[in-house]
Amino acid sequence: MSVTVAIDENQGVRIVEDHIEPVPPDRIGFTIEGMVSMTEQLLGRFEGQSLEPSRIRLSVDETTTVEIDLTGKASLRLSSTDVGIEPPGVEDLSRGLDDCQSSIADPTEATDPRPAILAFTVDGSVVDVPEETLEVVSVTEPSVEALTFSVDDAMKSDGGVPDDVVLELNLLGYGISVHRDGTIVVGVLGGSAGIGLR
Repeated sequence: MSVTVAIDENQGVRIVEDHIEPVPPDRIGFTIEGMVSMTEQLLGRFEGQSLEPSRIRLSVDETTTVEIDLTGKASLRLSSTDVGIEPPGVEDLSRGLDDCQSSIADPTEATDPRPAILAFTVDGSVVDVPEETLEVVSVTEPSVEALTFSVDDAMKSDGGVPDDVVLELNLLGYGISVHRDGTIVVGVLGGSAGIGLR
């Protein structure tokens, strides 16, 4: 199964600022700041699953987009990830969860009324980018339009050795770990980050 998050169409994910820059000969560096809305219901859909980035789509201008396949030679590498809980009063982003949930659940099911709003900053790069792709994104500064994840049963070895984990947190009863290759692992309900995986 795969899940695609379209940034402009999903109000549950909001990019506040992004800086994407080609770094010849074969790398694209990025810094992305934003907010994401999480509910217990949504996390439950991915309990015991790993979400591995498989494709990223960049918007170069109003008419041009570029897709990078992350399952081949090109790959995602995170250098740092910072996450914080937004205080009360942040605008509710839960409506945007409908897009993601509708592809994996009964659309008539109600969403959680009070989502957890996370503010995040991610620094990293896409390495081994094809030369022709690098040339296209060099014309102007692109922005992230969509990110596709492949979803599989999580194994304790997913994402590499433990040192490859760049972020661990517990949210709404679920342990979540983010690995250097961008893989997100959601543990079982009641387990801590990195614990209780199948």
